[in-house]
Amino acid sequence: MKLAEYINDERSKRGIDKVILNCKLSEQSQRHTDDMQINNFTSHIGSDGSDYIVRIKRSGISCDPCGEIILKGPGGKNCLIAVIDGWMGSPQHRSILLDRQPSHIGIGISLKNSIHLGNYFCVLFVYRSMIQ
Repeated sequence: MKLAEYINDERSKRGIDKVILNCKLSEQSQRHTDDMQINNFTSHIGSDGSDYIVRIKRSGISCDPCGEIILKGPGGKNCLIAVIDGWMGSPQHRSILLDRQPSHIGIGISLKNSIHLGNYFCVLFVYRSMIQ
């Protein structure tokens, strides 16, 4: 997935280990982005009351969560670059993206057929020593 490549590019530029895309985490991230888009909200709390800790547990992964980043962002040809640029420009999001502890991520993307806001992005991060 291209977004994982962009995340790893930013990490590699700084000598930080790459993260591995995990399909179970991605399923949960995708459910959350779909939920946000369908219900037109942007939050770390899902419409069912779940948070990222619950989403990680639902993936079946036994771990301590590291974090989650979300965004309601633009569409268009270069939307993933705009998403990474937005996250890297935010100190809080940047610190999660560049944290040395996570080794696995799950990515969810829900896109509209539009260049306007309304595309949703979610990345779950988990600690390296906790993936089984």
